[in-house]
Amino acid sequence: LSSFSFLLDNEIDLMLDQVSKVDDMPYYLDTDNDKIGYKVMDSISYDVTYGYTTAFTYLKEHLRLKNKGILAKVLAMPVSCGQFSYANINPHRILGVSGTLQALGESDRDILLQFGLDRFIYVPSVYGASNFVFDKAGDGIYFESNKSDFFYRISAEINANASTEPKRAVIVFFQDRAKLNEFVSSPTYRQLS
Repeated sequence: LSSFSFLLDNEIDLMLDQVSKVDDMPYYLDTDNDKIGYKVMDSISYDVTYGYTTAFTYLKEHLRLKNKGILAKVLAMPVSCGQFSYANINPHRILGVSGTLQALGESDRDILLQFGLDRFIYVPSVYGASNFVFDKAGDGIYFESNKSDFFYRISAEINANASTEPKRAVIVFFQDRAKLNEFVSSPTYRQLS
């Protein structure tokens, strides 16, 4: 075990450095599920951790946790078992990235086989599974017969999209500032929630 003392020394140095950074990173405590999350883009992610800083945050919040057993899961010393760079793999051919090979149809795969491409390697994403979801486009394009109906339709779409779960930002583009000011001074704008 003495041959691994450098590993232990390195982890202790990281702990000593990160214990003072608990309050530097804003976090969110989900008391229903006993999880600590961090803001990522427009949402809170409970999959993101910041090394020992997250572990010390659990210690800081331990009195507010319902399940005290959660500490046994988060208070651990991660030991790196190795790493490699995808850039150093040096394959003969790279045919697809970001899941494109797995998305090939049978006819596409047959074409590749005709060219002698019969071996495929799938490497899991370092970013985890995709949670990308396409928004529905609604009913499509609307044509309104007058300005009042046009402004009402804009307001209705804003309210409908802003009240969905998860909460979403709504951005409306106008042709120019004059059209924007006209909408802002309309009665339907004042009724936006």
